[in-house]
Amino acid sequence: MKTIQVIAFIASIMCSFPAAAQVEDCALSARIIPAKEVYVFQEPIRLDVALSNRGNDTATVVLTFPYLDGRLTLSDKRHNLQRREEYSPEHVGFGGKAVPHVILPGQSWQFSIFLQTYYTSPKPGEYEMNYTMDVPCLIEGRGLISRASSGTLSVSVQAANSEQLQRIVHDYAAKSETGDLLATEALLSIDSPIVIPEMRRILDGSNFTKALQTLSRFRENPLAEKMVGETVSSPIPARQIAGLNVISQWRKQISGGELSRLLRAPSRDVRSATLRYLQALDDPKFLPLVSPLLTDPDQKVANEARKTEQILKRNNR
Repeated sequence: MKTIQVIAFIASIMCSFPAAAQVEDCALSARIIPAKEVYVFQEPIRLDVALSNRGNDTATVVLTFPYLDGRLTLSDKRHNLQRREEYSPEHVGFGGKAVPHVILPGQSWQFSIFLQTYYTSPKPGEYEMNYTMDVPCLIEGRGLISRASSGTLSVSVQAANSEQLQRIVHDYAAKSETGDLLATEALLSIDSPIVIPEMRRILDGSNFTKALQTLSRFRENPLAEKMVGETVSSPIPARQIAGLNVISQWRKQISGGELSRLLRAPSRDVRSATLRYLQALDDPKFLPLVSPLLTDPDQKVANEARKTEQILKRNNR
């Protein structure tokens, strides 16, 4: 028996074949269609995905949601679609939850995603998008053979008023509060500041990193800044680090007292994240704060401090 592992977009797919089987026998294809034809501007555009097994053998698929590891690409000849920074191919570490699923021969696995998880909201207009999802096959003794599954989808985006969008957000929020994960993902994909108050509840749960990614879209919004600042002040290191990542992206300066407290944090990961934050600010006035960490008892922190010192000194010449 020969074992073939197929990975669909960010997927790991394992298939078992007789020795004489051909690569083409393990064939997965993806079809994507919008849940409806017309959306209003900034409404989450739901895309229904069907991943079909056209081969003769069972495939076990493990997808990591929500980002699909950057293997989904959408384009439109008439409009510019802008990738989310966290979804761009240059971004390292998509994270997410791995979900395994068995697809029998001739069967499909259907699930939904939101376009705005990967791209910013398309402006009002008519769209005919080409999509491509990479479907690589890893074959024992032969390495990786990459295949692409592609197609076209059409959607219309119309102008919206604040009341329409508020109703949409309210409906998704009500479903999210009952544990509907797809509704939560819809909220996390929204570009409008209308969604900011809904992030408070999500921040209190296990999706706090994704909620912060959503809040990062709203720099200069007082409520968004307040919520991110509260996360940086959290007693939980993982939350502090996630908040530091956002203010590093914003290049927003926090108070000297808060900065000193973070640089003396018990968690080495918080100290290192704070140093990376100073690297993002790239201001030599912070050099005196970095100096004590050059001799930090944790070598990882000391190395990060040396790197920070080098970066800040460049602007001190």
